[in-house]
Amino acid sequence: MLKTGEALMGSNSVMKRLLTGKAKLVLFTENCPDDIKERVVYYSRLAKTPCHEIKASSLELGSMCKTQYPVSVMAIINQGDSEITELFK
Repeated sequence: MLKTGEALMGSNSVMKRLLTGKAKLVLFTENCPDDIKERVVYYSRLAKTPCHEIKASSLELGSMCKTQYPVSVMAIINQGDSEITELFK
């Protein structure tokens, strides 16, 4: 997904970055638990950070992030050479 830059995975890490204003984009999966989805969307709105649901499962997002674990929520902190934040404007 990102070859350069910085991304965080997991709801706790994402929430911390939203609260500090460091997240540039938040993505969550179709099967993200509702309570996590609601919190992430709420804090994204407060932080004025773009937040989008992607058409993938947590296993698929985990695979895209090259981890063996499911990932339901991720935040882009630094996009590096990627134009990922431009795709979701």
